Amino acid sequence: QLFDRGDIGGGVMQYAMNPELLVDAGIQSVPYMLGVAGLSRAAAGRAAAGLTGEAAATAASQAAVRANLAGQAGMTGGQINVDIINQAREQGYSEEDAQLRGLAGAPIGLLTAGISKLTGAADLESRAAQAFMSGAAGSAVQNKGANIMATVLAGTARESGEELLQSGQEKIGTNLAVGKPWNEGVAEAASVSAMLGAVLGGGMASMTIRRDSP
Repeated sequence: QLFDRGDIGGGVMQYAMNPELLVDAGIQSVPYMLGVAGLSRAAAGRAAAGLTGEAAATAASQAAVRANLAGQAGMTGGQINVDIINQAREQGYSEEDAQLRGLAGAPIGLLTAGISKLTGAADLESRAAQAFMSGAAGSAVQNKGANIMATVLAGTARESGEELLQSGQEKIGTNLAVGKPWNEGVAEAASVSAMLGAVLGGGMASMTIRRDSP
């Protein structure tokens, strides 16, 4: 309700003071995150097979990022497609019209992937997915000499920014597709996702730091 009244600061504070709200949002995102991470790990493993050293690490890293972007585009596009169709039905559109409007999910998904590439979040997410892989496929993480605090803060900022932009444009695209005001619910979606991204980004960044055995 605070977001609906335009009180973005109050809405953010409400989530900050009630962390269970963020936990609920995070739980809903778990299947999506695991799916994208699984694609990255599988692609990295296949790309590194038969290679050694720097060539294997480079191939694995590049393949993981490509898989991450493809997974984001496909999974987001599919989710938005279903969401638009359901909302269109609720608003009384015909089935044919609802299905046609649902096609907007594809470009929205592509834009989501584009934002991830632009912000560098796809690279961070892919390296986090590779962090616990053995052999060359897991060697693309940072070395022990990385500054832990700087790395975590950079990951926090990167993921927070990515999630803010992604969720904002996804909500705007969905609203336009079903004939709602373009800004309805955008502030809340973007703000909540940015907070969640900050938490996840710091965690993922810490996973990319190689901790060699003493």
